[in-house]
Amino acid sequence: MTDQSEQFHEHISRQSKGGRDTRSRDAILAADHWSKLRSNSYSETMQVTLLRQADQFFRFCIDRGLNDIKVEDVMDFDPYSSPSSLQRLRDTLRALYGLQHPITHVIDHARRKKCRAHRLKTGRSGLRRAMQKQAKLSVPSSELPATWQNILDELQSGQRIRRRKCAPSIAKNMRSYARQLIWSARNAGLPDEISIATLGAYDADLTARGLRPSSCTMQFGFIGQLAFFLRLDDDLQEAIKEVAGHYRRSVHDVPPMRQARFAQLPAISTLFEIAYDLLDMGLLEDHSTMRATYLVDAGAIAFLTLIPLRSADTVLRWGEHLTVNVDSPDDWRYRIDSSISKTSVDFGGDLHPILNTFLEALLLQGRHEAFLPRLRAEAIANCDPVFPKSSGRARSALNLSRRWRARLGTGSHIARTQAHTLLGALGPKGVNSALNLCAQRSFETRRHYQDASLHLTLMSESQERLSATLPIELIAERMKGSKINLA
Repeated sequence: MTDQSEQFHEHISRQSKGGRDTRSRDAILAADHWSKLRSNSYSETMQVTLLRQADQFFRFCIDRGLNDIKVEDVMDFDPYSSPSSLQRLRDTLRALYGLQHPITHVIDHARRKKCRAHRLKTGRSGLRRAMQKQAKLSVPSSELPATWQNILDELQSGQRIRRRKCAPSIAKNMRSYARQLIWSARNAGLPDEISIATLGAYDADLTARGLRPSSCTMQFGFIGQLAFFLRLDDDLQEAIKEVAGHYRRSVHDVPPMRQARFAQLPAISTLFEIAYDLLDMGLLEDHSTMRATYLVDAGAIAFLTLIPLRSADTVLRWGEHLTVNVDSPDDWRYRIDSSISKTSVDFGGDLHPILNTFLEALLLQGRHEAFLPRLRAEAIANCDPVFPKSSGRARSALNLSRRWRARLGTGSHIARTQAHTLLGALGPKGVNSALNLCAQRSFETRRHYQDASLHLTLMSESQERLSATLPIELIAERMKGSKINLA
């Protein structure tokens, strides 16, 4: 440490004992490390208290020889004050260096980290206790009959029962509706069992809640599957099938909500225009939370329009689900490889280049594009979420669908209907592309996907067909310098 630095720290220590740093603006700007910033008009006009804080940070970094400043370094500089102190430092350095300077993002990351710690310490974390999360219309899983719990646990772990096995998500749904059935039984003063009486109580509750016939069909279908695995009486299983069949026949008498929502959904060209508008707003936004929201909303609309995943499969991570080939000759540089939760089927392929801008904006979060290789490598190494919160943590499985609803008035599941409708109009090959893009593999269509090369081809073709509905002018404007053929 230099003599000048020792004198400075001694002075700061002495002043802190008295209450505060009292150095003048001229004394601060006279230091060598301000030589390139003295001409900045903000150095002469900012509050002296902000100037002192910035100078303390500069000297902290100089004394430790910090060239590549990390979040931990910022936390060490200001370990005891409230998060607002780092917010003031961030805003000061933004004024001095500009919004895209990397140090402002490092300080903002440290500020968010301190905010989380502060909320946890003060009890304002927003975390709800398990009892608060308990559904009002179902009993806890632990209160299901022990036999049911054991069978459901075995099914969820992938074991066969009665020579059958099911996907973990199916077992999870059976457990969920079993909890609701037991709640209805207890509410009616009936024992914890599946019987004609408890099924009647359950049916009455579903009707009172105003569930549509399609939902009732699904719920009684899962209860019927549970009855099979529990080896219940054949007559009782047949009764459950009759109830499910009744609701299934009633489905045709009620206009599907999905059709009404699809009719209100804008065309793909309009969806991408909305996505690009949100992207532009995010790139101009300097508030980190608002910027993250804009960029995630833009990415969610664009990504799920071309890759209409189920909500449960939207928690994607770099390195685990998304990878990159920087040497790709035609801009198809990003690739998705995942497993569909509902069917456990592998799903993957290259992503259309029109998604590159959205994915990279989510990585950069307002930084200069020169930092993209480094940030992308770090995201892959750390398995960071592709659609992060402003805190950097992953969003919930339902969050992207909620962001669709906030911007478009309907959840993202409608994108699957859109893909089926638009691609289905192209004939058998379009239907195959839609099934592949939506990761659906029913018994009837399974034969179309025996060849992995066909799977990859359809993955690319389906995205191209959907993106072909976009105006050429929009693509040309937004994908300048792209290596793909825009004609």
